[in-house]
Amino acid sequence: MGSVIRKDKWGVNLLSELPLELKISEDGMEAYLKINPPSGGRLPTFEEIISFLTEAGVVFGIDENAIKDALENNRVGEFFLVAQGEKPEDGIDGYIDYKFDKDKDLKPVVLEDGRVDYKNLESVENVVKGQLLAVKVPPKPEKDGKTVTGKVVKAYKPKDPKMPAGKNTYLSEDGMKLFAACDGHVVYENGKVVVHPVFTRRGDVDYSIGNIEFVGDVIIMGSVLPDFKVKAGGNLEVYKLVEGGFLEAEGNIIIRGGVFGRGKSVVKAKGDIFLEFADQATLEAGGNVVSDESIINCKVVAGGSVIAKGRKGVIVGGEVYAGDVVDVTHLGSDLGVRTYVEVGIDPALKEEYAQVNNELADIQRKLKELTKGVELLKTMEEKMGSIPEEERELYLRMTRALFQLRGQAERLKKRKEELEERMEKVKREGKIIVRGIVYPGVRITIRGVKFAVKEALREVVFYREGAEVKVGALREG
Repeated sequence: MGSVIRKDKWGVNLLSELPLELKISEDGMEAYLKINPPSGGRLPTFEEIISFLTEAGVVFGIDENAIKDALENNRVGEFFLVAQGEKPEDGIDGYIDYKFDKDKDLKPVVLEDGRVDYKNLESVENVVKGQLLAVKVPPKPEKDGKTVTGKVVKAYKPKDPKMPAGKNTYLSEDGMKLFAACDGHVVYENGKVVVHPVFTRRGDVDYSIGNIEFVGDVIIMGSVLPDFKVKAGGNLEVYKLVEGGFLEAEGNIIIRGGVFGRGKSVVKAKGDIFLEFADQATLEAGGNVVSDESIINCKVVAGGSVIAKGRKGVIVGGEVYAGDVVDVTHLGSDLGVRTYVEVGIDPALKEEYAQVNNELADIQRKLKELTKGVELLKTMEEKMGSIPEEERELYLRMTRALFQLRGQAERLKKRKEELEERMEKVKREGKIIVRGIVYPGVRITIRGVKFAVKEALREVVFYREGAEVKVGALREG
């Protein structure tokens, strides 16, 4: 067997005994062989070429078919690829696929007409218990390579990220999915996914955060500025003022600083409303409305009671509707400001009853008009024997509409009867307690019976007896 006697700068090996030359690429991934024309001798055999390659250090990726082809077809004097290494395949990093906006950027919403809504910044990302928050995409494994000389070439080893499970989250059994453990507001903070069951705004609700809508409890440590909205799926607490803003909660609402409604604020709770004062606002509660001080020029609707019996507790102007009791220190004012108070009937039932009555009246009006039209066309047909096709189509359409409206009217009548029955059953005693002074200008309704205050009275209770509103002396205890 021949031996390598020198290697040129291209990696070409020259051998003394066999007419063979070998060239290896700089990266070691390819080897080329040239069979030189023999001078009076013979071509090397397949086995001799393999031995030659081994002696030269080429031990991996040898293409035996290429060698046999070169010998069979007498390919001499040219290099051919005799061995090929295996290049490394770098791994691909795993990553976390977040199912929420991890890097939320508060941007105003561009409306269809091109205007920009700076109040709806979508600052809160609500999630519900069991909601998917993130999925781990595993890394693709690396595969090391090898040169034709058998040297291992290391591939890039990919990173395998850790699931960022934070407070109020949980992982699937295989550790590849992250879920919310409770309803709340999802955020990415300090490298973790966290679900906060309470949303806290450490400042005002203004243009820097926009409107807030959250599935759980909300705490606003500042004020709610004009025209901004806060909606809570639980309780809602405002530390300072509501200045022309809108609040809605599935639970209770507490406003420590009171409401400057500016004639447009609406505060709506399915539970109770507690506040320092209210001025020119609408307050709607499924339970009670409780004010430490004044309720001035407001519309108040409470399924329970309306209470303003503190030292400065007063209701002046506006309209107050309470299912149970109105308990106040002073009612009205010495200026005779018109103030309306109604108790003893659930305001929600009363409102639905009024709506049903309005809808029924509208349908009955339409029925009257349609009936008149149908009768007119019918009379025409009886007199003429037949009517033109166009009038006949109109007659059929009007007849169908008549049947539909009659069906709607029957359903509304039935609903009206149900509401009347319910209102009769849930009628409460209903009374108005005035611990200080009630002034002229106050009008009262107790379970449908009306009463007007003609003169200032002190420490009295208004209640219904039979078909009359009575005035009695307040007896504490």
